[in-house]
Amino acid sequence: TTCSDWLVVLLLAGNVVSAEYRLELQLLRYLNPAHRLQSGRCCDMGQGPRECLNHCDNSLHFCLSPPDSADCSLGQLGTGPLYSPDPALSDAVNFSTGGALIADGVQNPLIFTGVEWPGGFELVVMVEDGDGGERSEEVDVLVVSKPAGVTPTAMFTSAEEVRGNAGWGFLRFNFRLTCTNNYTGDRCAERPCDAEQCSDTTARTYVQRDLVRMEVCAAKLPTWRMATRAPAHCLLWAVNVSLSLVYNHNNTTPHPYSHGASQQ
Repeated sequence: TTCSDWLVVLLLAGNVVSAEYRLELQLLRYLNPAHRLQSGRCCDMGQGPRECLNHCDNSLHFCLSPPDSADCSLGQLGTGPLYSPDPALSDAVNFSTGGALIADGVQNPLIFTGVEWPGGFELVVMVEDGDGGERSEEVDVLVVSKPAGVTPTAMFTSAEEVRGNAGWGFLRFNFRLTCTNNYTGDRCAERPCDAEQCSDTTARTYVQRDLVRMEVCAAKLPTWRMATRAPAHCLLWAVNVSLSLVYNHNNTTPHPYSHGASQQ
């Protein structure tokens, strides 16, 4: 085995990039017993003597943002019309879990991923009545505000219910936040090394330099476990060359750690 082989191991491990957190929003039930729009009018003009007669053709649109924001920067998606085999139940939707939410393949729970968890979130759910045409009418807006204290957990939260701004609708849901790609911590921003991966003193010194420690030592790849058993001079050379490759990608001057010589 040559030092070049260990360099390949480092470069492969350094290319592993994925999301650090995963927020799962599980829809349980949506209810609009009044069959009314945001304006107070009945859906599909189905006004009876005292109550609305026609159901709404509901579509749900989700906008996930950091606390005190409404820019949808954490993700947004929509369900399309939530048609029911029984039209009378279209305003009383019990969502199935673990499968498709509707025919177009949107899954329940809804999944949002990102780089660093902000600690909380603002979820805006807009409900619209589509009527099968181009024009949609606003049924309701429901806001779930979790300004802080949302930390990773293995279990879904207890079910919660939020009332719409118009006062007609209710959404019942729960959620779960988990860290991915071996990240930990309240914000999924930490990725520690374990003793097996960083037991060699010389390797640890170099692996913790700049970004290499985060992307290689903490990646928990079987190939890296092999690399930690390489001769020390191979580890030093491979890390040095990989740093030089990254540095010289956008720079014409030599990398400060580059010695210009390869070792076998």
